[in-house]
Amino acid sequence: TEVEKQTDFTSAAYTDRKPKLDGKIDASEWKGIWLCADEASNIKEIVDWRGPQDISYDCNLMWDEDNLYMAVIATDDAFYQNETPSMQWRGDGVQFGIEDKVYQGEAIVDGFGTNEEFTEMAIALLPSGENAYRFRAMNNTKQTGEVQNVEMKIAREDTRTIYEIAVPWSEMFYDGYKPDADKTYGFSMLVNDNDGTGRRGWAEYNDGIGSGKNAMLFGRLRLIK
Repeated sequence: TEVEKQTDFTSAAYTDRKPKLDGKIDASEWKGIWLCADEASNIKEIVDWRGPQDISYDCNLMWDEDNLYMAVIATDDAFYQNETPSMQWRGDGVQFGIEDKVYQGEAIVDGFGTNEEFTEMAIALLPSGENAYRFRAMNNTKQTGEVQNVEMKIAREDTRTIYEIAVPWSEMFYDGYKPDADKTYGFSMLVNDNDGTGRRGWAEYNDGIGSGKNAMLFGRLRLIK
């Protein structure tokens, strides 16, 4: 008997010191496990992908009682972002989805095996400046639209775009939400790619927000303390 199962080791390391969000990655601050989306299997809808230098990214996750912290180093040979906040997914930028019910067995799944109950946000450097936008909110406890109290710094260096982000747990779930290290969260992240002629596709770490909206395809995220 052969059993085949996909596993992942996505985790966010606890930090008792908030990282400095300055667009410069300090390895002494970001002490989580680095995740990579740099193989052909991570690339979606880009038929002429030219390797990691074309589009790929590394990501580091940390957390404390107030925020989920994300450091993303996106390698992209051509940066282009000329969209409005609600359409920023069509240009270069980060998108992520998170939820806390699937791996607790509490998710409501329809007859097609789909669960759309999760929070989805995008982070990008728009012509108007750095921007965070919420496309959907878990439990509908938050409105869709721009999120003002997400802290971020985005910097472009040669062919790399560096994102340092602090997202309050209250903006991903509800006011007063407390992160639970005993839970397994569902998590997905992608980096969109536009070289100036329209969205080519994206590099993803876990599925569920790019090709369709389905938290059942998210990977497992563990909060390590």
